[in-house]
Amino acid sequence: MMITSAETRDLIGDILNTCQDAVIWIDTNSHIVQWNNKAEALFGFRRESVLKHSITSTIIPDEHRVGHLKGMAKYMDTGHGNVFGVKTTINAVTWSGEEIMVTLAIDKISVSGTQYFTAQIAPFVEQNER
Repeated sequence: MMITSAETRDLIGDILNTCQDAVIWIDTNSHIVQWNNKAEALFGFRRESVLKHSITSTIIPDEHRVGHLKGMAKYMDTGHGNVFGVKTTINAVTWSGEEIMVTLAIDKISVSGTQYFTAQIAPFVEQNER
């Protein structure tokens, strides 16, 4: 049995919705292509309202937008980036405009020859709060 593109898209969405953290995929132009239900809960943006929009106009704070764009351009030029596979703590913006601290891990994947970047995001928790 062959799986269609629509079935694949739905399957990927279903898998992402089983994740414990927010999961966001962007394309090489920084446009959001996947946004799971945990991302909706964490950031307050509905999936339908952010798909195809730039990640820089949604959850990246003003002070990090230029850095994000420079990092993407560097990766596209060189194929190298220093953010992949590393957990970091950073501020992000919610739908209401509030900045929240999150733990972020970014990686890259290729689906049918198309490059995407995945972010797994969780609310920041102090070590002594665990």
